[in-house]
Amino acid sequence: MGAKAHKLSILRTVAGTTLGIVCLGLLFSGAHLPGATGAFVPNGTHSHVMSKVTSTSATIPTKTFSQTGLADQNSGVVQPCAANLIACNLSPGVISFPTYGNDSVSKLQDCTFAAVADWEQIALGSAPSESQIETEYSKSVGGSLGLSNDQVFEYWMANGIGGSYLSHTNLINPDSQSVMNAINDPSVKALIAQLHFTVGQSFAGRQMTTDSYHWVVVDGYTPTGPVVVTWGQTLQMTWQQWNLEELYAWGISVK
Repeated sequence: MGAKAHKLSILRTVAGTTLGIVCLGLLFSGAHLPGATGAFVPNGTHSHVMSKVTSTSATIPTKTFSQTGLADQNSGVVQPCAANLIACNLSPGVISFPTYGNDSVSKLQDCTFAAVADWEQIALGSAPSESQIETEYSKSVGGSLGLSNDQVFEYWMANGIGGSYLSHTNLINPDSQSVMNAINDPSVKALIAQLHFTVGQSFAGRQMTTDSYHWVVVDGYTPTGPVVVTWGQTLQMTWQQWNLEELYAWGISVK
């Protein structure tokens, strides 16, 4: 096991921990942005806080790193589901999503709130306005430059995001079968996931130029891998990319 794999394996086995988060507002050009909790510290290690958001999982599932190195390149184009493809679920399909300020030209680092809004569109059938999400994000960060996972969940629970209020999160095992089972579950429909990109890493047809964290929504899968929504787009990941880049995946329940 390489140093990176060993480090991430340790991180995953700590119950309820969260990482500092950065979003790709300027596409692939961000740097680590500290939040009030779970932020990066100068020596490059992570500080940890115990999750204050109710989760039905007692511990973070341990991730097995069977692959090392960089993720495979792919086009990002979603693979269609043919009649003979059993392991394929594209519900709700490749539909249109707003960027919610998180795109290739935006200066917002609001991938977390954009992911929540995307999840609401898929799971709840509601589509918050872009201005609402951007305003709520600005209120949440105040004078800080970013939010940790806990801070996003706590804000969602206390103040609401896009019209919904978080009830609890459920950590999903990272293996492909667990992800597919969750997507197939009508009470789940879509997951919110945190990915970690390293320099040179490939993600859904993109190549990373910085080391950073990002939130996406997983709303389907094909034999190639998970189908994710981010930057107002529906993109195809490979399972190899998912195995290397996924840190957390949550099922979401709202009040």
